[in-house]
Amino acid sequence: MSAALLIGAGGASFLGFTISPDASFKALVPGLAAVSIGDGVIFTAMFIAAATGVADHRQGVASGIVSTASGIGAVVGLALLVLVANAGIGGLSGEPLRIATAEGIARVAYTIACGVMLMMFVVIGFRATAGARAS
Repeated sequence: MSAALLIGAGGASFLGFTISPDASFKALVPGLAAVSIGDGVIFTAMFIAAATGVADHRQGVASGIVSTASGIGAVVGLALLVLVANAGIGGLSGEPLRIATAEGIARVAYTIACGVMLMMFVVIGFRATAGARAS
């Protein structure tokens, strides 16, 4: 999980550095690929972790809780990221709006990278706590 989170954070950071008003899609592909790989591994690991150690007759409940939490997190996260992206664009038009929009999207990419790194610290802390309890 840590490696996948690191790959995702690196991809989001790369996107933040790459996004500009004149950036081509081709320039964004490496960052998008890294974020996608990280997300794919994390979502799979998240469902595996939720089901590990859960009795067979409770598997549906565990999966439902993870799915619900993931959906709520996506909705709240998207709302917050839209606020970050749109900060400072009020009253702008034309070229200044285009530049401010690109800067807002770059801020969103950095925010995502910070959130992913925070999750990596949570995973590392959880492993340390779980390892100490197992000893």
